[in-house]
Amino acid sequence: MHPRNIYLHKAPDFQELAETYPELKRHLVHSTTNPGTAAIDFRNDESQRCLTKALLHRDFGLKLEVPSNRLCPPVPNRLNYVLWIQDIVQNTHLIESLCLSNFEKENAGIDPWNRKENLDQVRGVDIGTGASVIYPLLICSLEPTWTMYASEIDDLSLSYARNNVESNQLQGRINLVNSSGSFGDSDAGKPILWPLFLHEDVLFDFTMCNPPFYSSTEEVSKSAQGKAFEPNAVCTGADTEMITPGGETEFVSCMIKESIQIQTRCKWFTSMLGKLSSVEEVVRLLKELRVENYAITEFVQGQTRRWAVGWSFMDIRLPDSISRIPSPNPTIQRCLPQHNTIQQPVLLHMIKSTSKEDSQSITERLGKMIKEVLGAVDKAVFREVRGGKSVIKIVTSGEEQESQWQSYFVVRMKEDTWSRNARRRRKRQQQQQQLQTPEHLKGADRMTVDDDDFTQDSVITGEDGRSANGIGCTIHLGMKARERGPAEEQSKEEILIEFHWRWGREEDRGLFQSFCSHVSRKLFTTG
Repeated sequence: MHPRNIYLHKAPDFQELAETYPELKRHLVHSTTNPGTAAIDFRNDESQRCLTKALLHRDFGLKLEVPSNRLCPPVPNRLNYVLWIQDIVQNTHLIESLCLSNFEKENAGIDPWNRKENLDQVRGVDIGTGASVIYPLLICSLEPTWTMYASEIDDLSLSYARNNVESNQLQGRINLVNSSGSFGDSDAGKPILWPLFLHEDVLFDFTMCNPPFYSSTEEVSKSAQGKAFEPNAVCTGADTEMITPGGETEFVSCMIKESIQIQTRCKWFTSMLGKLSSVEEVVRLLKELRVENYAITEFVQGQTRRWAVGWSFMDIRLPDSISRIPSPNPTIQRCLPQHNTIQQPVLLHMIKSTSKEDSQSITERLGKMIKEVLGAVDKAVFREVRGGKSVIKIVTSGEEQESQWQSYFVVRMKEDTWSRNARRRRKRQQQQQQLQTPEHLKGADRMTVDDDDFTQDSVITGEDGRSANGIGCTIHLGMKARERGPAEEQSKEEILIEFHWRWGREEDRGLFQSFCSHVSRKLFTTG
């Protein structure tokens, strides 16, 4: 589950839940072996719908009605997807604040993690919202200022979705779009991403979709027969919710091809996938179409495992904690995007420290060392943000834990000025300038790189080592608890430096990696 999922550490207590939603009481199955506990029969569609309604009522203040012949969404699983979308949107807005604006001049001293006004105009699209309109409802509950466009091809589902929106008084924030005639309908004519084509003057932050899994009723039957055990929950989905020509792979592939027409008018396109083989096919298509900026995550609830793929035509890069699955199996490992996060553990001897020096003083000293190294990088613009929110996530025993720090650094650059080749190139240029410069101008102060040179529209072309639009990254100092060894009386903390690539084109990846190597090498050879 997502680390912020409220059901991660505590599964619903059905008796306790029934006290807040009395309608659930008649669906409780009391234990004969463990008095005082109860469960519900997940194979009973009415009980399952009542549980969903109870959870939404208690935990999100939402009302819901779903017909018996349409899918009833499990709340914890749907919440996982919404929380991942939150991560994507928040990080995207952070990157826009750090790397694309004149943040240093306009907002000095303000940590963009805490600038909530950045997220006031977020707009999302839910493709195939269903009768429950579950994703827009959850998003509007968690994010009071976001707005959603929700499309649906089925008349009955659209009718229930409209009633659910109205009963929660969200007509002003959830816009329902009738997409009958789009892919998967018998009279296909509209694109899957119909809301984005319909509203050509609107900029969107994300799309989300839970596409039909299967390509035919035969595949549905075959899938059920292939399961070793009976399903834990009943499935009440209609054909329009479960079946589409070519299955989910073809559906998402069509979305990818349509998104090429939309480009950056939507920052991130995403979709859930129910089969690992579909993830492989979708990633293969992204690479064929040279869409290198993508992300993959997985959602696990009980015995059910789902995946989600996101892709973008922007140069914004998401950290590994959002774009990659930790500890993947070999199949999913081959599908994952390249690392945007580089982690450097710091051992005491590397910075000439002793075990008597506390972690706080070590990180402060290390921060000063980083500042000195960055200050010596020619043509790089950087600033320190103090009191920053942690974004380092350490995975220990399958659980994510956040590290904390006191500050982080924002760095922007347009070319390699630190490598041996760069120094040779610069020396040749200086020699040529010396030959061409009049005697009375020699020795004048060199030109510095102004912060305005790093606006989004600036373009540099020319010699090797230069980036077309520049790159942006952040450098963080983090602490994580190190597991206690058998001879240790207490656990110790490990210091980490994390480099996050935040902005840049795929061809600039080598520039980011080279910069990280340079900073690490300078820190630990001069420390």
